[in-house]
Amino acid sequence: MLKQTTILLGIGMAALAFTSCEKDGILESATIENRDAAITTEGESLLKLSELPLAVKAHLSTNFPKHVFVEAKKYVNLAGKVAIDAKIKVGTSLYICKYDLVGNLLELIKDSKVLVAVKETDLLPAIKSHLKVAYPLCKIVSIHKDADPANGFYELRIDVLGLMVTVNYDKDGKFLLADSIESLLVSLKENELLPAITSHLKLKYSGYVVLSSVKCVKNNLVEHLVNIKVGSKFYDLKFNALGLITNTVEHTVLSANSLLANIKAHLNLYHKGYVLVEAKKYVINNVVSHVVAIKHAGIDYLVTFDGLGIFTKLAGSNGYVELMLKVTELPLACTAYMVKNHLGYALISAKKIVAGGVSKIVCVILSKGVKYELSFDLSGKLLLSKKI
Repeated sequence: MLKQTTILLGIGMAALAFTSCEKDGILESATIENRDAAITTEGESLLKLSELPLAVKAHLSTNFPKHVFVEAKKYVNLAGKVAIDAKIKVGTSLYICKYDLVGNLLELIKDSKVLVAVKETDLLPAIKSHLKVAYPLCKIVSIHKDADPANGFYELRIDVLGLMVTVNYDKDGKFLLADSIESLLVSLKENELLPAITSHLKLKYSGYVVLSSVKCVKNNLVEHLVNIKVGSKFYDLKFNALGLITNTVEHTVLSANSLLANIKAHLNLYHKGYVLVEAKKYVINNVVSHVVAIKHAGIDYLVTFDGLGIFTKLAGSNGYVELMLKVTELPLACTAYMVKNHLGYALISAKKIVAGGVSKIVCVILSKGVKYELSFDLSGKLLLSKKI
């Protein structure tokens, strides 16, 4: 099964978290208190989790995957309409989500602060810039900000290749926190870095500038991710909980003219008319790769190439994924079929494809002078064989 990941170009990491479940499987949550529906005041009644409309459950599970259900009530609001309030906890924050009877969100309150909806076109440039770098394939699901401009903060929910991530920014658009079902990322100021991290930076990178630093918590494992710039080069550095370096990624920004010929040829062949968004060259443990962000036919793509500019992977904002495979990575059943039915074949290419949520393996081979395209499921069972 192809693992979905959240791609972070700027700091090279993924946004993450913890999960809990409800017995009926419709909503992933936990109940603090299980109570029967009871009349509280005239025209107002408490609701059990199981009594919430399916649309309300779906909104809560989609937008707050780590939430804990506290209570809910049905009542007549000031407009004379029947409404539902669902009170939930997400981490240390208490949310009150107000819905109409069909599950449309009417109002959102976080820790007694009213949050108002914001149009995507009204987002601060700093927020748009961070999203472009950190989550280039994201789709914005919702945007809210504190109704009080003096204490304003922004809370976005974005979909990154199927992973829901909540991202918080301050009133000026500075990144504060990213939280998902897999992990938690918390922004750190430079003076909040561990002494061991600061010492490493001063020793190894003269004249460095810290661009971003975050603390990542995943499965109770703590890491520190620091992005710095030295001259024209950028470095993504990973440190453990003690501040000891564990991984270093060097990357440089590439212009359209500096792309390798193989990369240009591939993009022009498979994405004719594409628009280049950004391109970077990475060096990880002396292994070079190129990651190119493009827009083509209204879809955002990240296309990855090796050091020679040979295509290795593609991921689209529509969920489409291609991953080139080595012959040793093919299921044994695939190889067995090709040996049995195409003795002496030559493997031209093999890749894993995810389209419409369905995964398959596609091999192109040359057998007795004829090209074949063979499609298999992930276990290696043949789905289709055709001459090309």
